[in-house]
Amino acid sequence: MTRAHSPYGGSQVSRYMACPGSVALAEKVPPEKSSSYAEEGTFAHALAEECLLAGADTADKWIGKKIKHPSIASEKVVTAELAAAVNVYLATIWSDFANDDASEIAIECKFVLDIEAAEGQAYGTSDCVLYQPTLQKLTIYDYKHGAGVLVDVEDSGQLKFYGIGALQEHPDWLVREIELVVVQPRAFNAGDDQGVKRWSLPMSDVFEFPYELNEAIAATKQPDAPVIAGEHCRFCPASTICTVREQAFAAACGKDFEGFSLPEIEQLQPDVPAHDFAHMARVIAAYEALGPWINDMRTLIDQELLAGGKVEGWKVVEKIARRKWTASDEEVAGWLEMFHGVPIDLSMPRTLVGITEAKKLLKGAVDKAAYAEAERDLTTQFTIKEASGLTTAPESDRRPAVAPVSAEFGSVQLGVLEGVD
Repeated sequence: MTRAHSPYGGSQVSRYMACPGSVALAEKVPPEKSSSYAEEGTFAHALAEECLLAGADTADKWIGKKIKHPSIASEKVVTAELAAAVNVYLATIWSDFANDDASEIAIECKFVLDIEAAEGQAYGTSDCVLYQPTLQKLTIYDYKHGAGVLVDVEDSGQLKFYGIGALQEHPDWLVREIELVVVQPRAFNAGDDQGVKRWSLPMSDVFEFPYELNEAIAATKQPDAPVIAGEHCRFCPASTICTVREQAFAAACGKDFEGFSLPEIEQLQPDVPAHDFAHMARVIAAYEALGPWINDMRTLIDQELLAGGKVEGWKVVEKIARRKWTASDEEVAGWLEMFHGVPIDLSMPRTLVGITEAKKLLKGAVDKAAYAEAERDLTTQFTIKEASGLTTAPESDRRPAVAPVSAEFGSVQLGVLEGVD
């Protein structure tokens, strides 16, 4: 099976170094289908690349325009939110670039690591590389568009991978310092630095990492390469078929859930089926049964801690700080327009209220006797009742089952009034 990504690529380094057997196990799973979140990240990288190649300080002039990426058939219109996130990435790079007139910048750099055990399969693409010869410094930038937990840059195997790749591709560069930079502006805990994290890679690691990588890749090719559960399981493509992960979960909570019927867990076999959906359904059923109980326990722990009590392994912390305006919307928008020429319709866009709010406004504007007819006119002329999409549910759910294909054409009802067939 041909795969677009290297089995020994940078994003997999931390996983196969911790779990050598995961590489062979992942080969049993079909390639993952692209998600809307992954495509959003791909478009963000495409926008950033266009901006850097054009030498643009911001992506603002791309707002409203379409961008495309060769790996995705569709196009995407650049929104203000997308541009704002990419702007953080651009500002980080250009501020470093300005420190050295002799700087060399390379964008979307493809490379193949010279690692004997990999046999040419350890390859990747760096988002951006900056070489400053007068400082003898190499900076590796990695843009993360995800809005989840902030990615840690310190001792990052992925960025080390990219750093070694840049050095091997440019043996003429004299480098005495390597800095790894992760830019993740949309992370929920991005903080005041807008998700920009830096870490200087010790030069000793520069020389040692290729040897460590070679040993790790060689270990994945052993017939008895061990499968080891841990935090790295989170992004493993084989996580849904890995019984070792199941065993670790069951062992960790077995005592506390004594008497609770968990799904039977088989020993890991070489011929593990790609997806045993019946088995996965039983696991999910167990999780659904435990979920409310766990939520109740978490609520009690929160109450105890916030009341000044102590619970082993837990603590009280401040919520992630978020910046907010200290002036009125009009003041901020006026300042942006007066001093920096930002049109007020962009900083304070007018949007139509929701349907519920519109009905409230209508009710206050017409006589009680005329409201029913006015609401009917509003509903039939300007609304559409459409399901937001398909989802899955247990058989006990009261909603009728639908066929996914036919549902594509059966979810729209024009001008449907509530309570009227």
